[in-house]
Amino acid sequence: MKAAVAIGGTNALIAVRSRSETPPGGTDDRSNLPDRQFAWNDYIPKNNIGLAKGPSHRLLLHLKYRREGVPNRTDRETVEDALRTLERGFEWSNEGLLFTIGYSPAYFDRFDTDLPPDTGLRDPSEVIDQVDIERSGNVVVETDDAHMHLTSDNPLVLLEAEAALFGDVSEINGEPVTADFSEIFKKVDRRTGFTGAPLPHESWKEDVPGDNPVTEEAPVLFGFKSLFTDSQPSEDHVAITSSDHPFCGGTTEHVSILRDDGVRKWYSEHCTEERIDRMFSPSHNSDETGQHGRKLGRQSGTSEQSMVDIAEETVKNAREHGVVGHAQKLARARNPLPPLLRRDFPSTDNGHPHTQFISLQRTIDDFIDVRKMMSFVDPENERPAASEVPIENHGIQGFFKVIRRGNYLIPPRHLRAFPSPNP
Repeated sequence: MKAAVAIGGTNALIAVRSRSETPPGGTDDRSNLPDRQFAWNDYIPKNNIGLAKGPSHRLLLHLKYRREGVPNRTDRETVEDALRTLERGFEWSNEGLLFTIGYSPAYFDRFDTDLPPDTGLRDPSEVIDQVDIERSGNVVVETDDAHMHLTSDNPLVLLEAEAALFGDVSEINGEPVTADFSEIFKKVDRRTGFTGAPLPHESWKEDVPGDNPVTEEAPVLFGFKSLFTDSQPSEDHVAITSSDHPFCGGTTEHVSILRDDGVRKWYSEHCTEERIDRMFSPSHNSDETGQHGRKLGRQSGTSEQSMVDIAEETVKNAREHGVVGHAQKLARARNPLPPLLRRDFPSTDNGHPHTQFISLQRTIDDFIDVRKMMSFVDPENERPAASEVPIENHGIQGFFKVIRRGNYLIPPRHLRAFPSPNP
């Protein structure tokens, strides 16, 4: 099933249909759906610590508008009809389909007017920092017009939704396809992935040449669970909530590809305790975290020491131990809640391990602030202990390279079809 989603196309769709349960149907009444496109958490099951579990299968579509200039009314209506087709076909849930569509700075550059300055969208080139350049070299800036994130626990749903969007089927889940993107958007990139054990282990075994370092119990490629109540804000926290803002109910989205070529080194050159030091902090240990971090329960700190204290010790750990943890660096960005609602997932597209990183935040500036913390940059843009911490001891930063970065505005549902900058 995972392989079918990765391959895509009508042959994969046919193969999956014979093995899938019929998904629950959707609705033709948009008032039954949340106006926030990214309002997923109330529509998917919660894990044992009360956090929403991301659906197992993911599909990202990067789209280029086929025409020059500003979208016309006919194209806007076609896009809306195509998206409503998905909502009629599938329930808004993990068993059906959850999706967002967002628009890039390049899209809004088509207009003569500007976005309201407090919308929070920034050009993706402004996100690329010196550490990205040092580690990765040439990071590609996404210039597509639109980005879709589709997710479901049922692989059939993703394949049927994609086929419907591009005119390859006449109905989905018994609902007629009345409009599609085929004359509106060109699909410039397609990315897939998955969440939850044993998919990282199984996907590596199937797709990545060579030995498989990822255990069957690992929820992600680096082995440790990453969703805690103190590391994920609410959807409200990242939403545009001002009632007089034209995009009230929207948010900003950052999308990037992180090439995880260092995963084998992560396991082969570092024991469990050393991986815990780098993923969490030198104050954590395996008795408290367990092999995959599941013993931590609800929070990423420990019972003896709160994450706030651990965050304050980041520079001290760097100077005394020569090691800093990924979690403790990021904890310094909380004020008091973490600013990024992460919806990233592992991927083995094209035979390479990746993290398809997706975060929602009130403004892209929030993402930039977190990047500074991850790169160990203080508010004055200095790196106080960077010279004392080799890159392989710098959390997980030395084990991946940034390949591409893109930023998008996710408008509220009622403005999702080709919005103008100031609707």
